[in-house]
Amino acid sequence: MNSTNLQFTVKALLVTTAISAVLFATIRHGLNTLTDAEMNLDSLILDGIWVGKINAPWLGQMLEARVNADNSGITEKEYECIRHVCRLPTKTLDGVKQYLFEKYQNEIYGSVSRGAGYDFHDLTPRVNTPDELWDVLSYISLSFPSEKQITDDAWFAICFECPWDEEHGCSILMDKNGVPQEMGGSAQFF
Repeated sequence: MNSTNLQFTVKALLVTTAISAVLFATIRHGLNTLTDAEMNLDSLILDGIWVGKINAPWLGQMLEARVNADNSGITEKEYECIRHVCRLPTKTLDGVKQYLFEKYQNEIYGSVSRGAGYDFHDLTPRVNTPDELWDVLSYISLSFPSEKQITDDAWFAICFECPWDEEHGCSILMDKNGVPQEMGGSAQFF
């Protein structure tokens, strides 16, 4: 084998290796097999409650997480709950947005206004799509139950600030499969 063929073979091997690594990472992340380090689980520290920033790719960002765990530490079952939530498929967010949009259109829009002592105005912005509603929310975070509180129907809550309830915010209780179960104030669940 001459040197030109050898160089070509080495370059082809390097390119193939690089492509394989990218494909492997894509497949692994597509199958939601993030490692604890990729989820950033080491960031959880005790500060009155367990808090930290975790990576939940289906939500598209690093988010504050609060875990209602015992002061002695987060149990393996509680960690497994967090891991499971971080690995939910990206389509989970579409279900959350649709649930919130339907609740908003049917129960919230037009029903929350400020009067007495304020210039009277509606606190519920007009939105036409689930994505538009999602865009008016801020400070999105995740809240996890203690081991004793974990059930298949109460796996975690998505909490956020919203213009229609600035004092209390809002949250959505989610089941183990990432399906919305109930909506309430941000401190209602866990």
